[in-house]
Amino acid sequence: MNFTKLLAGIISTTIICSSVHFVSNTNYRSFSTTAAEEYEKESEGDFTFNVYSDHADLAAIKAGIEGDIIIPSTINEVPVTGIAKLVFTSKQKFTSITLPDNLSEINSDFHYNRDLKNIYIDGANDTFTSINGILFSKDKKQIIAYPLGKTEETYNIPDGVKVIGTNAFTHNKTLNNVVLPDTLEEIGRQAFSEFENLESIDLPSSLSLLDNGAFEFCDKLKSVTIPENVSSIGNNCFSLCYGLEEIYILNPECKFNGNGNTVCNRMIDDPDGSAKLLCVFDGVIHGYEGSTAQTYADKYGYKFQSLGKYNPTITSTSTAATTTESATTTATTTASVQPEVTFGDPTGDGKIDAKDSSLVLVEYAKLSTGGESTLSKAEQDAADVNGDGKADAKDASAILSYYAYVSTGGTDTIQKFLKTE
Repeated sequence: MNFTKLLAGIISTTIICSSVHFVSNTNYRSFSTTAAEEYEKESEGDFTFNVYSDHADLAAIKAGIEGDIIIPSTINEVPVTGIAKLVFTSKQKFTSITLPDNLSEINSDFHYNRDLKNIYIDGANDTFTSINGILFSKDKKQIIAYPLGKTEETYNIPDGVKVIGTNAFTHNKTLNNVVLPDTLEEIGRQAFSEFENLESIDLPSSLSLLDNGAFEFCDKLKSVTIPENVSSIGNNCFSLCYGLEEIYILNPECKFNGNGNTVCNRMIDDPDGSAKLLCVFDGVIHGYEGSTAQTYADKYGYKFQSLGKYNPTITSTSTAATTTESATTTATTTASVQPEVTFGDPTGDGKIDAKDSSLVLVEYAKLSTGGESTLSKAEQDAADVNGDGKADAKDASAILSYYAYVSTGGTDTIQKFLKTE
């Protein structure tokens, strides 16, 4: 990590150190309630425990430990029910860990051990479960930890998952792609922080919250579309994503927490001469006229490109992705009509409007997640209004801009309009 990234990470480090995993629909004994209780330090093999009268917490694991390790289920005849903070460190080299049967609370993160390939726990545990060595809440609604030692390049998060937990994918260097389920509602703190090879991610329409630092330091992330249902973007959510060029905000009232660091891709010296470093964004923020995205861009001097006036009937990228099946069915039903498509009008209904933009976003969403195009060559050519050889969010934005232009009385052709933009 370079110096500027390290410096910028100091703030978020304080957040990480104070984080506690939250698993939906699960009642936890708060770790803080045990702080005043008396306990004794006890060691067993490579493990150290804080032993209370009726339970024990794993407090430390020996540095340099390798291989497959099994955390004892009891110590001094009391059950091991918790894992304290800072138990897992980068000096540990174990490749698999089996957690205690009675475990109900985890206050330490697994993302420090790059050799860890599998996390196991007894199937009878009431709080957690393991699926292919990946740790989930018992109800499978939250993914808690994806081990960094796994070698797969793509991971499909199972349907039904609603929350990606704090630091669940932090520091990942092997995955190139994570496919998110349509059930996902929340991406937790630093969930994808420093995800080395993440170039794009398709956020589903079900998503409503992006927590603090969710994608910070994702150096290769180039473009991201925030679905219409997202009501809040956490502080530092896209901080110092050095490759980020464009961000699309489809909720005109989406709240931006924090400051100019929330969306930024580089650092500069503070112009006031204070010798401080400032995070700035020299890409493009796309949003609707009068939206919070425009307000945010204006406040920090970031470039803003309008998507036109907000129309709640316009389908967002991820919403369009979830309705691909119905759109395909409709296309099949009307195939016999054989609409004549023209430049900017891939739907072939004779007008360039939000429907054409939505169709392009459907195409973009499918291709971004490894799907195959269902558009004909003529439809693809009609959709590719910027002429870069692909139908994507840039074309959808251009079509929406033209639609807004003609809706307010503009008379130029789309070709002429695009040349003057």
